[in-house]
Amino acid sequence: MMEPEPSFEDFKLDNPALECKKVAIMNVEDDRFNYEFVDKDYLVRKNKYDELIDPSKLDYDIPTNNEKIEPLPLSFFQIEEGDIVNGTLWYLNKFPKLPMELAQLLARYNWGDLKYATKKSLRNGRKKYQKKNKGTKPPIAIKINRVPILLKWN
Repeated sequence: MMEPEPSFEDFKLDNPALECKKVAIMNVEDDRFNYEFVDKDYLVRKNKYDELIDPSKLDYDIPTNNEKIEPLPLSFFQIEEGDIVNGTLWYLNKFPKLPMELAQLLARYNWGDLKYATKKSLRNGRKKYQKKNKGTKPPIAIKINRVPILLKWN
């Protein structure tokens, strides 16, 4: 009496970190005849380096000559000048805990209108705004609440 052929379902594992032990590997020139023979009763841990990584998820660092400046990733340099939206998204992806307002400010500093701003130009811009709007202060993106905090020690 012949044994029924094992189906693919027999070799499925519940744990994706485990695989059947490879007993033999048959490699020939024709890829259609390459086979792996496994022992389905003996499970081993998968080698995590066998899986391929999508190249779009890699971000290489560009080294600098200055030791004090840490290297910047390649994706930083791929953002075009004036593209504040993509710059903000880059900062939010790189630093997930960063507040949105601060990410926008950093993006404006690196890729937008604040890139070439000096202390004098910012001060002159503030004076023009106050002169035009009769002494009101310019709107600020970040608001600091100065509320007293009470701590109770029990």
